[in-house]
Amino acid sequence: MSEENKPSPAVTAREIRDEEIEQGLRIRNAIFPPITRQDWERGAPTTGSIAYIGDEPAGFIPLFLRRIRIAPGVVVTAAFENSVGTRGDVRGLGIGSAMMEAACGFLKGKADVLMVYRGHERSQGYHFYTKTGHVDLCYMREYTGSLEHAAMHRDVVVSEGTDGIIAGSSRLLELFEDTYGAYGGFPDRHPGYWAQSFRSPYYAARPQRFFWFQLREQGKLTGYLIAGKEVSADGRETPLRILETAAAGADIERTGALLESAMAYAVQNNLGALTYVIGDDDPHRELLDRMGLKSGLRSLHTMALAFDAEALFATCWQGRLNRIGAPISVRTPTQDIELIPAQSPGEDKITLEMKDDTLTRWLMGRIDFRTRVKEGTITIHNGNKSFVEELQRAVPFVPWVYHPLDYC
Repeated sequence: MSEENKPSPAVTAREIRDEEIEQGLRIRNAIFPPITRQDWERGAPTTGSIAYIGDEPAGFIPLFLRRIRIAPGVVVTAAFENSVGTRGDVRGLGIGSAMMEAACGFLKGKADVLMVYRGHERSQGYHFYTKTGHVDLCYMREYTGSLEHAAMHRDVVVSEGTDGIIAGSSRLLELFEDTYGAYGGFPDRHPGYWAQSFRSPYYAARPQRFFWFQLREQGKLTGYLIAGKEVSADGRETPLRILETAAAGADIERTGALLESAMAYAVQNNLGALTYVIGDDDPHRELLDRMGLKSGLRSLHTMALAFDAEALFATCWQGRLNRIGAPISVRTPTQDIELIPAQSPGEDKITLEMKDDTLTRWLMGRIDFRTRVKEGTITIHNGNKSFVEELQRAVPFVPWVYHPLDYC
């Protein structure tokens, strides 16, 4: 039998077992900067999808379970995909798709949605995610710049390392909520969040120098900026990257003082130009434009796959839609979902008609419902204008922000 007529080897995929972690990490580490099992275990709660051809491991999708705020007061458990890969000698056999299909099965009851940060939307990797049902939720772009004449603000002090950040995390949480409390799209913050981030496998694979810029007015911390500088194995360093910044009262002037101080510090210490990746709804976007930082085309995307839309709805929005007092269902080309069941036989049901990607975006708080109905990408059977307004209030569009610290 010729090589081209040979049948493809059988691929099996399932949730990884504890005794298989080393095998999975070997596949991962052959493609990405390596991490140890100890690095893996000290991150967020973890699992993964592993694939085999016969008895040989062929692919691995690491999954990190994280609590993601999609709207104020609405938090889901997301299984974040990171460092997805297959062995180079067996690519093209559907291994990645098999692992993704397996993950959608074993994650039910453990997570509400699959999520990933992915760049390069013209790449083969991005195409893999769209092919497996992932939907874009938020786009980010990189700002870069250097102000040669920038000066350190008199109330800004700088320390290197993470000890001070971790020790001051309760105050950081207050400032973060002041700035981003009305937004979604990020891991839900708690006092231990920063310590967990710094010990993540991402930073084990990509060691950083961390810098903490503190705005202290009359001795009180009223703003902060965390920056990082990656140090490669051969000693080369990336530009100084802003990872997160927040200020009391979401005050732009305070944030501006921190940004200018970070630029001045970078110039004075030969740390290179400053870079900052943010989304278009970020409250600091106009400030960056005003300061003269240059933005690039969108380069990073938050994507999601809602593998159990009915459960995701129950987690996020059922309480709000129950108050509408009418039976509601959703119909897409692939599924029918009873959101609010009828209370009696023959009761008129309102049916929302939409595509599957629209359903995912709506359930994740990324759809302006009223606008989608007006443009026709959502249609309604048995509904009226009053009902549209009720749904708009119940499941509102939420602006999302991105912090590079969260990539870990």
